[in-house]
Amino acid sequence: MNFDIEKSSREIDEFFEHSAHRAYVEATQPNDGEDIAAICEKGLSQFETNFHALYAALTDGMK
Repeated sequence: MNFDIEKSSREIDEFFEHSAHRAYVEATQPNDGEDIAAICEKGLSQFETNFHALYAALTDGMK
């Protein structure tokens, strides 16, 4: 399996930091005064956790 976790992680980071994603979050997510950067950081953190868990599950036993 040719899977570049570093490249994929960079692409995920770029997605969450992109201005279009921030605009989408601002327009669609309820906000009780929390900074948009904090909202995107929480989303990125959760996505990375899920991403690493999925990667581990997919590559388990391939080593």
